[in-house]
Amino acid sequence: MHIADVAEVLAATLNTPERQRIFNVGSDRENFTITEIAETVEAAVPGSQIHRGPERDEADARDYRTSFARLAAAFPDTCCTRLRDGVRDIAQAVATKEVADPDLPEYDNYKGLMASRSAGHISAVRSAACERLHTEYESAEWSTP
Repeated sequence: MHIADVAEVLAATLNTPERQRIFNVGSDRENFTITEIAETVEAAVPGSQIHRGPERDEADARDYRTSFARLAAAFPDTCCTRLRDGVRDIAQAVATKEVADPDLPEYDNYKGLMASRSAGHISAVRSAACERLHTEYESAEWSTP
């Protein structure tokens, strides 16, 4: 999801009498697996390579067939940013130093989750499965502190 699309949906829902409804935010045409996103980044950013984490041998069993029909019916002109355009925006922000350090927790989902976990802001990631993955990530050769 591009932040501009998220902001547009939030504004649209706040400005409608239907704001009590729940929406999956996204677009059917832009519903990708993590591998597809990584491949898009690799193709768009010169010199980039995909590095798979410790779970690389596990099947990615998540369901990517989320329906965005309710959102499309209520707000048909939202979530228009294409993945390749969002990737280009991020690459440009890093190249121009608009994002000076992309390794900061606010730009890295894993580091952000672990920072929130360490600060006691979230507890759901303390499950046995998450603890196992955390240990594997921390010990993986590609991991950064």
